[in-house]
Amino acid sequence: MNFLIIDDSDDARELLSFLLKMDFPESIRVLARSGNEGVSLLNELFDKIQVIICDYRMPDGDGLSVFKSWQQSYSHIPFILYSPDALRVRGEFLSHSHRDHRNLFFYDKTEGIDGFMDLIKKLMAGSEEQLPLA
Repeated sequence: MNFLIIDDSDDARELLSFLLKMDFPESIRVLARSGNEGVSLLNELFDKIQVIICDYRMPDGDGLSVFKSWQQSYSHIPFILYSPDALRVRGEFLSHSHRDHRNLFFYDKTEGIDGFMDLIKKLMAGSEEQLPLA
């Protein structure tokens, strides 16, 4: 399983990468520091990425700009907005959405990592059960 992690916080990117490596040791974790860098990497590596994890507030392209690019060409890849703002901006994202939302997820960073990792594991298992904040 390969992940694209987009977050302007070095600590957040590195922590997620470490945790994903622990649970999915064979995974590749591609890291981006901004929305624009994330979109560029997604355009380049779209056929190798299975999950996108994206923060909302970032300089040089925010999470909404990444979402818009994802929606246009890559909506088959699960997209998780992983941000303290996730629930607050959910409506804004959905108002810009023109497609099925089954691969779009929102997770509040302040809720801790355990629930987030559970979401990732369910995505990886292809769970048909209701995923949180879908």
